Amino acid sequence: MKATALIAVASVLAILLAGCSQPVDGSGSPAPANPGGDTEVLAKGEIHEEYRRAIDNFPEPMPEGFAYLDALGPEYEPTDGFMEKGAGEVAVAYTWLCAWENSYINSFDSGDTESADGAVAMLAKWKFLPNSAFYMSDPEDSWTKAVLEPAQLGDPSGVRADLSGTCGGFKFDRTK
Repeated sequence: MKATALIAVASVLAILLAGCSQPVDGSGSPAPANPGGDTEVLAKGEIHEEYRRAIDNFPEPMPEGFAYLDALGPEYEPTDGFMEKGAGEVAVAYTWLCAWENSYINSFDSGDTESADGAVAMLAKWKFLPNSAFYMSDPEDSWTKAVLEPAQLGDPSGVRADLSGTCGGFKFDRTK
């Protein structure tokens, strides 16, 4: 069960960090399409535009006190390869997830059960959000079983594990 969740996360991270693939044209700029398949790639700098559009179009709010970064870090701008289209959308979706997991843990640890319950309700939307549903593969529903269901029963251990295993690369601003 946890292996499937790790595979799903690893697959998403592979999309995000596809910088080890070489451009076809040899010019130092990404090729217009991935020659190995139907995957579209982003030209240099387009990841940041895609990220901003994804924020504007994301259907759910960040938790109170959390905000998306204005720009992605340099790890999203590979110097020797390309970034696949959708990487900005994945970054937004996982940043949202990680912010709500942080909100849940903060609320749980402070004894604010009302806010913790609200955070769990938002986390329950995760796998149905457009960016998550499109990019995440979890056929055994491992994330729900290992993270969401325990949280719904008042057990934060799955969320804590997911935070430490998934959220290191997805940054956000704390507004309070």
